[in-house]
Amino acid sequence: MAGVEQLERALEAALVVGNLVTCCYSAGGHTGQTKRSGGQTQTRRQTPKPLFAKYKRVSRVGERDERLRSPEFQDAAIEAKAKAEGVATRDYPVELDVSGAKRSRVVLDEIVGAIEAGELAGIVVYNLSRLSRLKPRDRIELVERIEQAGGRIVSASESFDPSTPEGRFQRDLFFSLARLEWERAAEGFDAAKRNAIASGIAIKSRAPFGLRFNEGHGLEPDPPLALGMMCSMWYWLGSSVRRQR
Repeated sequence: MAGVEQLERALEAALVVGNLVTCCYSAGGHTGQTKRSGGQTQTRRQTPKPLFAKYKRVSRVGERDERLRSPEFQDAAIEAKAKAEGVATRDYPVELDVSGAKRSRVVLDEIVGAIEAGELAGIVVYNLSRLSRLKPRDRIELVERIEQAGGRIVSASESFDPSTPEGRFQRDLFFSLARLEWERAAEGFDAAKRNAIASGIAIKSRAPFGLRFNEGHGLEPDPPLALGMMCSMWYWLGSSVRRQR
């Protein structure tokens, strides 16, 4: 009988210890439950997902293919990539009419600042050209600011592993191609601008006040506006002369 009583007391003590462990485990902030084979449940901590910024940029609104320039298209691709990576996202305003060759950008600067402050784990973009078409030195500085703060750069369109030399080379190649595209476009625009000036064609999209575009997109006086300007000028001169008298 003594042996049975000792066994019962040992079982009771084991149950008390088990209940204490379960209570402490739950009080520690663990959430979620998984069933064991014996029908009992055990709480499990759910690790929060890393938080990444969604960065979308459109350099020239209305001058690109709808699929490429649409912020909604970029957002859908970014969300799909974030889901595949198992990360949470924070939305930011779209940078519209902002060149990727511009070093300082309001939204991007805010995101990089949040990464450096530890609020974000990184940034997700549709492709690397959305993040940067900067000169190599400026681009390196941008990437180092993000990564030295512990942040990651994730692209929805390009695959690379920045933890390896080969992956960093791939990423630099994508960035270099983005810069190449920008330089080609800039050279083409400069050449077109020089040709237009030499041919007397206005390069402005809007005619200055008092002028209008002719059929060849050159500038010529706009008669109604020019007449109004002349009348105003003569009235102002006449008023000045009368005041002097």
